[in-house]
This record gives sequence, structure tokens and C-alpha cells, in this order.
Amino acid sequence: MTGSPRPASWARRDRLDAGPTPTTGIHHWTTLENPHIPPEEIERARETLADYWFRRDFLASWDTHPALIYPEWNPQKHVVQPDQIPISGMTWYGAQDWGYAAPGCFLRVGEHGPSGRIYVAAEIYVERLPVHVEEQAGYTGPTWCSLVKPIVEEFAVRQVWTDVSEGSKSTLAYRMAGIPAVVAHKGSVLDGIKTVSRLLAGLTPVLQVSSACPNLIREMGSYCFRLLRNGMVLEEPDPASSDHAVDGLRYCIINLFGNKEVRVDKPVDLADNPYNRPWQTWTEEERNRHFTGQANLRRSLARGHRR
Repeated sequence: MTGSPRPASWARRDRLDAGPTPTTGIHHWTTLENPHIPPEEIERARETLADYWFRRDFLASWDTHPALIYPEWNPQKHVVQPDQIPISGMTWYGAQDWGYAAPGCFLRVGEHGPSGRIYVAAEIYVERLPVHVEEQAGYTGPTWCSLVKPIVEEFAVRQVWTDVSEGSKSTLAYRMAGIPAVVAHKGSVLDGIKTVSRLLAGLTPVLQVSSACPNLIREMGSYCFRLLRNGMVLEEPDPASSDHAVDGLRYCIINLFGNKEVRVDKPVDLADNPYNRPWQTWTEEERNRHFTGQANLRRSLARGHRR
């Protein structure tokens, strides 16, 4: 059995923590010791993954994930004032998380072509708001359509990604109102979280949020993984966490940035680990240690085949 370590999994509980038995053994190898993985691929992952995900997926770390889903989030680094967001060179998008009894959220998100940065410039965060007036007989108040369409027109919003969980009816209402809405391809929640994390990581983050988005700022700092009674953390969001704005952000980012590689400008102190540096910079001792590990892996596998 091989795979990426998951701290709260049965593999950790029933195998690793239980220890070896007379009929089973436990061996710890990293992707970095796999002779069939090109060093260039490892380097690309190091540059594009946030630190925790690189350690888990490539260094085989069993470290428990921090309870916060976005531990990289730092308001001092990621929050900007509205007048700090560029005006020219921006392509605007929207993200919609539907809600009625619970709040719904619309985010206006811009991609700045010259710098490659992503800015969340504005939010609408409200509950008990119908999508259009036809939903409630006699209703004459604001609707999602009436609030979002002026934004789409003013900023020439190219695409609005919407939550699929509410079906296509609400998205169709947007399209009939002249809003370029499509149901978001969300992929797995964990993949979306990884993508947002790598845009937050680094000394110079790719993703920044306007101070005009107080609810997104609040949710980014409180969005948590599910905590079990035994203290283990599951790699799935806590259903009690407020997630209306962060879900909308994830829809937008995974559709806009999911297939793009983003270099993570990591802090200098991570360079103490050779696997957090380009392999071309390794010392002779580090290279020998790496290739000795590869040789040990091949011998262990050969012994297993002979058995």
C-alpha cells in the first residue's frame, strides 16, 4: 500500500501508530527517493505548492494539518485598500455562492495581466435575497439579478461562475438577465483549497483581498478543517464553519487558475532543507544522501519481490 500520508486516516491509526507486526512491516520513503520521478518535476511542485502540501505529498510528512484551512492567510500581507487595486490591465470575473436562509455571496475578482496577481475587489453578502422577482409573488425589492447586473456592465465582467449545488435554475435566471453566468467546475474541495493556498503562500502573494470585503476576510481567518473528538484533524471543511464567501472564491480560483502553475516565493528559512531548493544547488553530501536513499529503496523493493 502506498499513498500520501493523511494524519487522521485509518492508515495512520491502524498501521503506523500500531507499529509493525510479525507479518507486516512499515517503511517510510518519500517521492524524492523515487528514482522514476524526474528532479525537475519535484522542483516544479516545490515552487507551485504551499509548504504543507509539498511536505505531505513529496516528503511523506505525517504532520497533522493545522486546524485552519488557510494557515497562510495573513491580513497584513493579503488585505489591500481599494485604491491599491490597479485599474488598467484588469480582466474581471465574478463568483456566486447561492443562499437564501443562509447568506449568499457574490465576489468581483480581477486578474491583473501585467503582474499576474488576483484581486478580490468587492463582495455582496446577504441572506433572504431572491434571484429574480418572479420567485416571490408581489416582491418588488432588490434581487441578485438587480444587484449583480450593474456590476457586470460597469466592469465588463467576462464570466460569472456559480455554485452547482443549487442546480441550473438560478444560473439560467442570471443568463436571461444578461449576466454571463456558467455553473462552476469545482473539482474536489481539497484540490480547490490547495489552489487557493498556493496563491496565498510566499513572500509576495498572488492573491490579495480588498478591505471592502469584510465577510471574505473574516471567513478566510476562521475557515477550519473538521476536528475529531480524539484531536485528529480530517482533511475536510468543518460543516459548522462559515463558508459562503470562501466557497465563491474557491469556485473562481479553481476555474481561473486551476491549470496554471504559480511559483511560490518561499521564505529563506525553508532553504535549510535541500528538498526545498533546486536540485542543481545541492552539495555533494546532499546528493550522496539522496541517491543512497534511492538505492536503498530499490534494494528494499527487490527483497520484497524475492519474497
